[in-house]
Amino acid sequence: MSVESLPVSQRSPWVLWTIWKNRNQVLYADCQDSLVSQVTQASEEARTWNELNMEQTCTEPMSGLMGENRRWDPPLTGTVKCNIHSNWRNAKLHSGGAYVIRDHRGDVLHHAREAFTFSPNRLTSELRCLEWALQSMKDLGYQDVVLGLICMILSMP
Repeated sequence: MSVESLPVSQRSPWVLWTIWKNRNQVLYADCQDSLVSQVTQASEEARTWNELNMEQTCTEPMSGLMGENRRWDPPLTGTVKCNIHSNWRNAKLHSGGAYVIRDHRGDVLHHAREAFTFSPNRLTSELRCLEWALQSMKDLGYQDVVLGLICMILSMP
């Protein structure tokens, strides 16, 4: 493979993966790609994977659901950050919540989602989600936690 920007350790798994996929094509589809095609495919998949998994800084603004710019700010070293989100449509539907706990490098340590029974309003749904996330963090043994959440009830006119 002629992708000098990728070390051999990052190219080899893609060659093996391409061989495995070609094996499955031979067994199940009765066709086979040429060796040149397989090497090209492995190179392209390795390059794409490397681009998508390169360490990115967290300073790029992200676009939120309402079009606002958001940026994830990491916590201090030695602490974790828990981003919490709740979802409520109306009093007749279930509401839900999710959280992601990351360290100062942005690595995900834990994540979960939960469905809640009917909530009469958005505030109740958000408070139930917050309570669930806090209890989960306690159960997981976290003590130094920075919370990140957007309380929709406070941002509504």
